[in-house]
Amino acid sequence: MPTYAFVLEVPPNTPITKPKKLTVEVEGRRLDLIRVKWPGGCLNSVYFAIFYGAHRLFPDVEGEWVTGDNETKEYPVGVDLPKSPCRLQLRAYNVSDRWTYKLNVELITSELLMPTWAAEILTRLRRIEEFLGI
Repeated sequence: MPTYAFVLEVPPNTPITKPKKLTVEVEGRRLDLIRVKWPGGCLNSVYFAIFYGAHRLFPDVEGEWVTGDNETKEYPVGVDLPKSPCRLQLRAYNVSDRWTYKLNVELITSELLMPTWAAEILTRLRRIEEFLGI
């Protein structure tokens, strides 16, 4: 599984309406895992999402963004990519008026396509986990 590493630098006062964007290219037919290293002090200040064009890939609920603080979080996604190579856009915004934050983002892809029924089950299980806070 190829791993792609990127750094997204998000300056202070970057609004959600004009997030910092970084266009990246990955190969593979599926995005299996997203790993984000969140710097210390950025909880509830910096928010992150991934798009393919105007389509949100992660998080898969419209309008949601993820955040973290002084930790590395892994997000198993299992999203089929529309083509390979594929251009994705990493987006983040920063409501802090003082600090620039750097997000270290890794994308892990694979060539294996998950059957549609299995992808649907995985998506539903992820939503149940989110609802239960697991």
